[in-house]
Amino acid sequence: MSTLTKLVVVAVIVIGVGLLALGGCASSVVPPGMRYSDAETTSVIQASLHANDKVNARQLGVDTRARVVYLTGLVDTEEARREAGRVVWSMSGVQGVMNELTVSESTGAGSTTR
Repeated sequence: MSTLTKLVVVAVIVIGVGLLALGGCASSVVPPGMRYSDAETTSVIQASLHANDKVNARQLGVDTRARVVYLTGLVDTEEARREAGRVVWSMSGVQGVMNELTVSESTGAGSTTR
């Protein structure tokens, strides 16, 4: 292999690695034009929670203010409470989650039957 060919191969490798590194540094910040309004965020989250088998969405309240989502209401299990929070955090543009869900004492894991 000639010296010129070796230099071209090294240059291509360096450029390729550089492009991969830049791609990995892509910002996770959602551009303003791509953000949902608070009302749209609430609607998308409600639909996502209704579609999730682990969360009983009929018992939940969802409110979004300044890209912070507030979850209120009752859930049957701690797993459902955590799953609801996970669903919200997976939403693009959400900056905070106030998970104020309460596990129902009558059906929660810590309940006792007499």
